[in-house]
Amino acid sequence: MKKGFFFMSPKDKTQPIQKVARLTGLNPHVIRMWEKRYEAVKPERTQTNRRAYTDEDIERLQLLGYLTREGHRIGQVARISLAELKELVKSLEGEKRLENKSESEPEDLLRACLDATSQLDGPGLDLLLAKATIFMNPLVIIETLVVPFIEEVSTRVRQAKLRLVHERFTHACLRPFLVNFMKSYEVLPHAPRLISTSPAGQHQEFGALYAVSAAAATGWNATYLGPNLPAEEIAAAAHQLDVRLVILNLNQPWNDPRMQAELQNLRKLLGPEVKILAVGTGVAPYRSALEKVEAYSSDSFPSLLERLEDLHREATHGG
Repeated sequence: MKKGFFFMSPKDKTQPIQKVARLTGLNPHVIRMWEKRYEAVKPERTQTNRRAYTDEDIERLQLLGYLTREGHRIGQVARISLAELKELVKSLEGEKRLENKSESEPEDLLRACLDATSQLDGPGLDLLLAKATIFMNPLVIIETLVVPFIEEVSTRVRQAKLRLVHERFTHACLRPFLVNFMKSYEVLPHAPRLISTSPAGQHQEFGALYAVSAAAATGWNATYLGPNLPAEEIAAAAHQLDVRLVILNLNQPWNDPRMQAELQNLRKLLGPEVKILAVGTGVAPYRSALEKVEAYSSDSFPSLLERLEDLHREATHGG
């Protein structure tokens, strides 16, 4: 198997459907349909009658998701044994490595994406991103491909190895790709709400964009508002949507003298009941200002997922 493709959750004996959706890249509605119509898995039930999936259930769903993306009909593969599923996937992966050996690992995909960006090859970059969805589930794509890709393009622009137009081109290609991730997760009734944006003076948006993808995967009803919003506008949206959490993407510039006042004004307008979570490369430079408004922060994609899960649990169950 390719590194980072199939993985299990190490913590709990069973997992709820929202977490299984994140681990497999499958929509919860699809998981339930495969269970009911094809008996692809037979999850356990909790005392409150919620589905609880074992490691074997998750592995079956990961394998079945891969096979259906490769063109197999779910009705043909849903009931075959786990061992047979593994052999079938192994055979398909072997064929794919022979067909396109250079694009089967995240680091190879990243290299190919950078080449496409340097050539301003939009169709080529779109095709590479589409191929990534075959090899990895959505959140693995963000962590191992999208985030490093954005960071490397920005670094090369600063080093004059690429031009500003290459960075703008990358953003234009990635924006619809990330928005589609948000739409791939079912929003459950009464899911806690959040908004994600960048505050006034912050024009880069991708921390806020991949944060809403992570939020949707962890069970939030997430709304993306775009970059460069004043505190008054963020607070107005937060109150209108009755959100429990505001995600702020902090990036360049890292020394904006207005930021502390913006954060303090936002905290005042939101009130103490709405939490703030800061993400992005500007978290460390603005650490002191964030602490003054009692904001949470995350400096990596795994820590973002963990923080979102904790805050979701608190918003849903009160702790």
